[in-house]
Amino acid sequence: MKLIDDWKRCHKLYSQQVNAVGVAVCSSYVMFYDQLRDIFPAKHLAVLTVVLFIVNSVVRVIKQEPKHARNQATE
Repeated sequence: MKLIDDWKRCHKLYSQQVNAVGVAVCSSYVMFYDQLRDIFPAKHLAVLTVVLFIVNSVVRVIKQEPKHARNQATE
């Protein structure tokens, strides 16, 4: 297994940010109060999870250049 270049900055990748949101939403659902679970049923959570994983697949193929490279290209 070979890591990507600049792996120490992976938290800035769109795909990692989308994954973090998905993990946060799914794990926090268990801690919701019962009243909130009635408003936001589990099937909506399932749809949201699928949407987040589809978005993750899309943003994973987008070329994500380092910020300093984008600034140099515009100069």
